[in-house]
Amino acid sequence: MWIYTVSGFYSIVEDRDDPDLLLVRARVKGDIQRLWPQAEVAFTPDHDYAYRCLLPRRIVGHAVSEAIKQVGYHSYKDAVRDKRRSIDYLKVWTAMVEMQSVLE
Repeated sequence: MWIYTVSGFYSIVEDRDDPDLLLVRARVKGDIQRLWPQAEVAFTPDHDYAYRCLLPRRIVGHAVSEAIKQVGYHSYKDAVRDKRRSIDYLKVWTAMVEMQSVLE
């Protein structure tokens, strides 16, 4: 699962060894701690995501639920806090617009 919030981008998958844990991955330092301040984040520069941690499903779900409750904007792109991300998020948005056209 990919999740984009106004303060970060996350890739979340099930742990290979324990289905009660989720592997939360991020590309930017500090993103994981924004949603999970208690997380012990490992720096993994040789992997596709440079930052990762294992967390219980319920902890991940709670943080994502809270992020949803905090949505108070009418334009996601305008609400992104770190404007340096805007160009990359716009590229994702554009790719999804193209996908919509192709798949419909």
